[in-house]
Amino acid sequence: MSQRQRRVSTEVSKILARLMVSEARDERFKHATITEVEISPDLGYTKVYVSVHHLSQDSNNFYEAEIIEALNKAAPWFQRGLGKELRLRKTPQVRFFIDSSAQKYAEINALLKKI
Repeated sequence: MSQRQRRVSTEVSKILARLMVSEARDERFKHATITEVEISPDLGYTKVYVSVHHLSQDSNNFYEAEIIEALNKAAPWFQRGLGKELRLRKTPQVRFFIDSSAQKYAEINALLKKI
C-alpha cells in the first residue's frame, strides 16, 4: 500500500466513523466499529471492514448480516459524505464487509485455554 493510499484510507475511516455515529439516522450503525479500510491503488474503490458489537449472543450472525446490509444500502449516502470532505477528483465507491478477525481471535484463544 502506498503512502497516499494509507493517508486516504485513514481519512476515509475517520469520516465514515463520524458519519456512522453522529449523522446517520439508523441507530444500528452505532453498534458497528470500523476496523480497517482498504483502498484501491486508483483510489476508486474502498472496502470498509466493520466489527459489530452484539446486544445478545443468540442472534450474532443475523444481526451482523442485517447491519452490513443496511450499511451497503446506505453506501451512496456515505459516498456523498466522503465527497463533501475528501479533496479528491473522484469519490471512492464504498462497500462494507464483516470483519471476523475478533471472532477468530476469540475462538483461537478458547482453544489455547483448553490446552
